[in-house]
Formats: sequence, structure tokens, C-alpha cells
Amino acid sequence: MRYELIGLRMHVERRRSKGVGPVQAGLLLAALLVIAAITVWSMNPPEPRDAAGVGEFSAQRALEDIAAITAYGPHPTGSHANELVKDYLIQRLESLGYKPEVHREFVTKASWNRDVLVKNIVAKLDGEQPGPALMITAHYDSVHSGPGAMDDGAGIAVLLQIAEAMAHRKVRNPVIFLLSDGKELSLLGATAFVTYSPLAEQVAVVLNLESRGSSGLALLFETGQGNRELVKLYADVVDRPAASSAYCSFYEQLPNSTDFTVYKKVGMTGYNLANIGTPQHYHTFLDNLDNVDVRTLQHLGDTAMALALGLADADLEGMKADEDSVFFDLFTRVLVHYPQGLALPLAIVVLAISLVAWSRLGAVQPDRPGLNLVVGCVAFVVSSAAAIGCALGIISLIRPSLPVVLESGIVEQSIAASVAIVSAAAVGVTAVLALIRRWAGIAGLWGGALIWWNAAVVACTIYLPGMSHLFLFPAAACALGLLLLTFLDPASSWSYLIAAIPGTVVTSVLWMPYVGMFSQMGGTLMFLPAVPVALLASIAGPLFVEQRGLAKWAPTVISLVVALVATGITFWTA
Repeated sequence: MRYELIGLRMHVERRRSKGVGPVQAGLLLAALLVIAAITVWSMNPPEPRDAAGVGEFSAQRALEDIAAITAYGPHPTGSHANELVKDYLIQRLESLGYKPEVHREFVTKASWNRDVLVKNIVAKLDGEQPGPALMITAHYDSVHSGPGAMDDGAGIAVLLQIAEAMAHRKVRNPVIFLLSDGKELSLLGATAFVTYSPLAEQVAVVLNLESRGSSGLALLFETGQGNRELVKLYADVVDRPAASSAYCSFYEQLPNSTDFTVYKKVGMTGYNLANIGTPQHYHTFLDNLDNVDVRTLQHLGDTAMALALGLADADLEGMKADEDSVFFDLFTRVLVHYPQGLALPLAIVVLAISLVAWSRLGAVQPDRPGLNLVVGCVAFVVSSAAAIGCALGIISLIRPSLPVVLESGIVEQSIAASVAIVSAAAVGVTAVLALIRRWAGIAGLWGGALIWWNAAVVACTIYLPGMSHLFLFPAAACALGLLLLTFLDPASSWSYLIAAIPGTVVTSVLWMPYVGMFSQMGGTLMFLPAVPVALLASIAGPLFVEQRGLAKWAPTVISLVVALVATGITFWTA
């Protein structure tokens, strides 16, 4: 009996974790750094082209049109400068062989309680078939406070090159070019078009070109309802896809609007493209020719040109499907897309795998696996709150030193400030995980986090299906990793690395781009980068804090040092 008891004790001890070594932690950190480097590289727009062949876009040529438009300075609707811009654009379209018309209409601006005269410029290219038309549109008016180089001089310049590319080629579908006026006055030009123009009834698909900043990739951030075929075409023709149904779902929750909002309300479908980098230039005097990122212009032009040429020969009647797609790009090189109807079955599969992994938790941590799971569940909440709390703390410290653009109220958030916020979030989340780890164990931390990941999958699948992939695939990878761990030797440090790799890689690939994107939000949303940090740490963090002795505090200490240095640089350069 004594020997049996000793044997049992030895068996239990053999199956307990002895901690993770620096080699395993270093390899996981290396994987994170590699994915981070690839993510940063993938978010750089393409280099501009000086010359372009037929059907290709040249950013350098587009700059000539932007220079001509911005030479008149700010040109809001009704101003003399806007009249001069209108005349220039009419001459440009005529030089390309078109016969542009100016549609003058009075539209009521409710906040002013009076009618405003808008002057839309419309040109049409006949197709080989008289069927539904493609409309390519951008607005040529600017705000009072800036010359509108990117908003929306860039969109106009891209539209003109597309018009030039199509001028002497045969296309299947009629193409309408709408250079709208009055966008900055509550979308008055778009409202006038759908209300008064007989051409509006012919439009089936809209390609709208916008901007909210002066740099970054041209994102597909909104589509019409029933976008299944639209997404397929986008995936087929765009070389550098920068798109996600998550952008669409997130944008729908915001009070923002563009001309596309008007077209969407009357039943038109299509694409809405815009860049959002350097938002502090938006609607200010800084939105000028000198601040235009030519690479951004190139990506906007490449994307719009590819879509325009593809749509010009597509079956436009079939572009509005009965179903939406879930879609996202991988490093702006491949667009992954699948029917939204698959989201629920996939969520059920992930939940089933998770249930099996949870039921086998005792194979890794035989002592109180249920309690470990509950503690791990609590650890996710507390660590996420700590990440956001630390981020808010550092924001309250550095924000007074950051300049604010008077015209827009946007905080100019430097790279150092963004690094400080992200690092502070990492301090909070890793410190909590290191403290709670002894009561949950590594498998308990993973299993507890997996509960919340599954909850997010279910919630998004029901309410925001366009965002479901951001939780579905990380949850699936984490569940498979945890399940795999239950079949490996828990006394081996390599078992935990093998289990951590799938979830860490998938979560990093999907969520790291949002760290950079959220860092550009500014204002009351400056804390948002803490969210992807907390989510990624819930999967990668348990392995780091499983290190032996004081080594488990290494992530917290390193993050703290980085946060302090970045904060110092922020103050120094303010």
C-alpha cells in the first residue's frame, strides 16, 4: 500500500508543470516579433508610379490634378474658389472626350434652415449594353479650414484617371462619373443627385472615394447590403486588399457618414474606400499638397482603378446578393472571405472543441481543474481591466503634453505616445497574470480565457457577424492548442510552447493590425490599443508568466521600462 501511495504521488508529480524555460519563452517572443514586423511591413502603401500603362494608375500624374485643385485654397460650397475648381474639372473632363453637365439644385440644409445651391458635375460613358450603370464618385468641395488635398482632391484625381482609362475603351456597362458638391454641408450634393437626377435610377453599383487623413492604406470600410458578389470581385481584382467586414461592422456603430450613406439608403450597393492615417490633418489647413502621402494616393488609385475596370464589365444586376460575407485580408496580400451564414456553424464547432478541451483539463492539472478554470476566467477579466486601466493612466499623464489640432480637436498622437500606451497596457495585463498564475496554472489561464473568447464568438455571431472572425479563429486555435496539451507531457516545457503557438500566431495575425489602427484614433478613443494587447496577452501571456522564479516578471519589467522610456520621449519631443 505504501509503495502504491508513493507511486501515485510520483505519478502526480511527474504530470505537474515544472515551469517554462527561457528558451521556450524566447521562441514565442521571437514569433510575436516576426509577426509584428510583417504586420508593420504589410501596412505600408506601395511605392508610387511615375508613368502608367493603359488601365494603370500613376500617383505622380494624380498629384498634378491635386496641385491644381488646392491652388485655389479652401473651396467650400458656394465660394468663388469652388466655382474655379468646378471650371477646372469641367475642362479636364472635356479634354478626355467627355461632355460633362452641371446639375444645379437647391437642397435644404436643416441645421441652417435654408436652401443651399449645389452644383454637381456629371459625365457619362455609354456601355455596349443599356443595362444598369456603375457610378464612380468623389466630392470636389472642401471645408472652410483647409484646401482638401486628400479630402477629397485625391478622390477627384483618381476619378479623373479612371475616366481617362475608360474614355477610349469599350465597356459592357454604362459608367456615370459624379463629382459631387456640398458633401461637407451634410451630403447635399449626393442628396440632390438621388432626389432630382434621372440618372440616379440607372445606378446599380457605386464606387465612392473618400479620405480621413493624409496617409495609410485605402481601406474598404463599407459596402452595400448583400455584399457576397462584391467581395468576390474585390478579392479577384485588387492586388493589395486592405479590407475587413469588421471595419464595416465597426463603422456602422459610428455616427459618421459619407455620400455613400445617401446612396445606400436608396437601395444602391457598392464600395466605400478611404484612408485614415494621420487623422490630425483631416479638415485642417494641414490637408495640403505637401502632406499628401504619394504612396497612399497610389494605393487608393490602384484599388479604385481595379474595381472600376472590373465593375465596368461585370454583371451589375447580380452584384447585389441575398447574403453578406465575412471577409478580412492577411497582410494586405490575400483576402479571405466566406458566407456569413457559416459563422454560426463554425461557432458551434469551436464551442464543441472548447468543451472537450475543458473536460480534459485535469490531464494537465489534476488538482482542482474546475477551480483552476474559474480562477482563469476571473484572471481574464481582471487582466483586461488592468490593461485598460494602465493605458488610461499613461494617457492622463501624457495627454496634456500632446498638441491638439484646433480645427478638428484631434490629438496629435506621436509614435512614442502610442508605444507608451501599448506598453502600459502590457504592464497591467502581464502583472495580473503573473500574480494569479499560481492559483490558476497555465492551463487554467488558457481555459479561463477561452470561456470569454467563446462568449465573444457567440455575441458577435448574433449581433455583429462581420466581426466574428476576430474571435472565432483565435478561439479555435487556442482550443486546439489546449486540447493538444492534454495529450502531451505536462512536465515538459516544450509541450506548453507547442500548445501556445497556434493561438498566439492566429491572434497576432488578426489583431496586431488593430494596434496600429487604433493608435490613430486619438481623442477619447486613445485607450483602444489596450484591447488587442489584452486579447493577445490572454493567449501568449500564460506561457511567459509560467517561467520559473523571478523570470515570470520579465514581461512586466520589460514593458514597464519601454513605457517609461516612451513616456520620456513623448515629453521631450512635445
